Amino acid sequence: MKKSKSGTIKIVCQYCGYTWETKSKMYMPTCPSCRRPTPNPLYQKEQKEQTIQMEHFNLSENSVRILDRSIPWVVDVYFTPDKVWCDYCKSEKCRHIEFALNLKDVQNILKKKGWKLKDLLP
Repeated sequence: MKKSKSGTIKIVCQYCGYTWETKSKMYMPTCPSCRRPTPNPLYQKEQKEQTIQMEHFNLSENSVRILDRSIPWVVDVYFTPDKVWCDYCKSEKCRHIEFALNLKDVQNILKKKGWKLKDLLP
C-alpha cells in the first residue's frame, strides 16, 4: 500500500466495509464507523513476513488470555455455550478465536463441558 501525496493511506474496515483515509501509524487504527480495531495496510506486508506470534498464558473454564505480539496486546477470548467472543476484536470470528480453539487445553475444557467444537468454530 502506497501513501498518497498528502501522506495519508486508505483503510477499509474488515468488519463493516467502511473506507477512510488516515495518517495513522498505528498497527490497528479504530474504524470511525463501527469502532473496531482494523489492520493498517502499511503493516500487513511486515506482519505477513513475520510469524504471527501468539501464545496463551492464562486459561480458565470460561476464557483464555492470549498474548498477541503482533499487536502487541493481551487478548481475552470468552467461551459460552452458544458462542466464542474476542474482546479485542469485538467479534465472534477472528484469528484470536481460531488460535484459542486450536489449543488442546481449550478443546479439553470445552469437551468436558459437552460443547461441540464444530458449533463454535468461525
